[in-house]
Amino acid sequence: MRSITTLERMGQQDARLIVEQAKGMAEAKSVDDYLTEKTIVQLFAEPDIAELLCCTAAVRQMSGQVVHFPPREEWRRQAGKFTLKLLGAVSYYMDAMLVNGLDVSAMNPEEEVSFPVVNCGGPDSHPARALADVACMMQHVRGELGGFKVCWLGGPSGELCSLITASGFFGFPLHVFAPASPRLEMVKDLAQEQAASGAVFATTKAEALEDASFCFIGSREDMDIDTAPQWVVTPSFLRGVKPNVQLLLGVSPHHCLLLDTRFRRAGEGHSLLLRQAEFRLKVYKRFFHYIFD
Repeated sequence: MRSITTLERMGQQDARLIVEQAKGMAEAKSVDDYLTEKTIVQLFAEPDIAELLCCTAAVRQMSGQVVHFPPREEWRRQAGKFTLKLLGAVSYYMDAMLVNGLDVSAMNPEEEVSFPVVNCGGPDSHPARALADVACMMQHVRGELGGFKVCWLGGPSGELCSLITASGFFGFPLHVFAPASPRLEMVKDLAQEQAASGAVFATTKAEALEDASFCFIGSREDMDIDTAPQWVVTPSFLRGVKPNVQLLLGVSPHHCLLLDTRFRRAGEGHSLLLRQAEFRLKVYKRFFHYIFD
């Protein structure tokens, strides 16, 4: 039994293995019986329809059962008061737990509970999205990402934290340009702790965009009413970017920077949004093999 909380704890070898396995899957929506007779509990502290649909589809397509706990203030308060260990009392009823919207940095599931816990996104990490997007980018370039610059525009998210770790695991430069905020300072501290990461915090948008092959659209959640209009993604906002740059979402659609109509069609040539969805489903399926094998 293994849990998945952060990429740091997973380690480079296992992270690379999951990415290669996801890339090797012929069909994301294939149906099998791997999770037959297994019950997966989803504990979501924040509403995230995109993540909920993805991980539910993975469980159901693998013939598992899902019990979903939507965000409610009463259990959210309890989760803050008590340790994960108390969930051991209900482990009889389930085989694994998927958590979303919780700070997992202080969690040690292997020591606290008898079932695997998978982090499906939180303020400090999002291993599933980060690995899925790495696989998506590697598939696009048909090889390793070394030499391909990745940039992040907008407020930070859990995925950005995990991408910082991934930049060290997979050897790609990651240039971040974000509005000043306490959360950005936290992310900078994280990058400093990981000496092997390829993260650079740009002082200008032009610096971040220059020669970038991939551009992640970040969050608008921490922006005030005066700042948000300056971060709408328009052709002029991306002035100076390479003509063939590929756009990806670094947060759920309802949290990302507002997109100009030119960038809203996911199937357009400059967008990897549909491929992101495909690889996220693949990675969640590989996660279930990882925690149970």
